[in-house]
Amino acid sequence: MKIETKLNIGDKCHFMSLDKPRESKVKEIVINVEKGCVSTVYVIDKNPSGSHNCTRFYDSEIFATKEELIKSVFSTNKN
Repeated sequence: MKIETKLNIGDKCHFMSLDKPRESKVKEIVINVEKGCVSTVYVIDKNPSGSHNCTRFYDSEIFATKEELIKSVFSTNKN
């Protein structure tokens, strides 16, 4: 089985926090494989210039570009 992630450690990423788009870097990637199902969780330091405020985001909640994030928000709200 080959596992690929859409982001790597140190990559810039975009996510929603308190209903606002935010940007940070991937600090850690946690991959869980169970019975052939793979889940990827990205650990992000939401305040890299200060108080190590790390949060976990699933693969579906984090994006490489702000444009991808915005597209996801608007496509989710149409349902």
